[in-house]
Amino acid sequence: MSSFFSFGINLANKLNFKKKFSILALATLLPLSLGAAYLIQLQYQQITTVKHELSGLAFVEQLSGVDKQVSLVRLSLIQPGELAINQLGGALTEQVEQVSRHADLYREVTPQSVRLINQELLSFSQKFAVSQEGKESLLNQINALSDRVQDLKEDIGAESGLSLDDEPSGFYLAELYLSRLSSISDFSDRVVAVSTQVLINQGFTQASYTQLVAFNNRLAELLQGALFPKSIEPFAAYVI
Repeated sequence: MSSFFSFGINLANKLNFKKKFSILALATLLPLSLGAAYLIQLQYQQITTVKHELSGLAFVEQLSGVDKQVSLVRLSLIQPGELAINQLGGALTEQVEQVSRHADLYREVTPQSVRLINQELLSFSQKFAVSQEGKESLLNQINALSDRVQDLKEDIGAESGLSLDDEPSGFYLAELYLSRLSSISDFSDRVVAVSTQVLINQGFTQASYTQLVAFNNRLAELLQGALFPKSIEPFAAYVI
């Protein structure tokens, strides 16, 4: 160790003031520059992450119009009387097409979800618009469409990073907003639809009884998960 210091002292004595100052400046500024570059990179990564999450959030909000239209179609299907199915299906298809037109704005962040909208969801809604089947079959189709919308929201959350929060409170809040609240509303509508059919038919059928039990059980699971998440303490602390 002493020989190392001796070498450094001898080398410093041979250098003039200008060279000594340059070496000291380099030894001081180089670590600071590297540290600053690292911090800037971290900030850039955080900004990119937030941009992706905001894009995913905007994409999910675009789908809220589809959720609303699905609910209106389902409500109309369970009401007695003749229904303009083509008109209802056309309005739903128009809403999905509107989302599809704006989907390219989010292709960089959620390419898989954009592909699902353009290929599957749009095609499914178009088939529903021209369907000539009975009300029960149309209800099953609208339920299947609603399931695809919910799956799409979860895919958007995963691709954009909205549902990948490290903090339990953030994760549960994101999951609550992305899918659980809309799923609760959707399954509530399904329970109402089946119950209304039972009242109109003045009794259960085997299919309606099975559906009602399944929808009620799923709704109970969703409500329990929303009110009592697995990590209740951090969730409650975050809300408070």
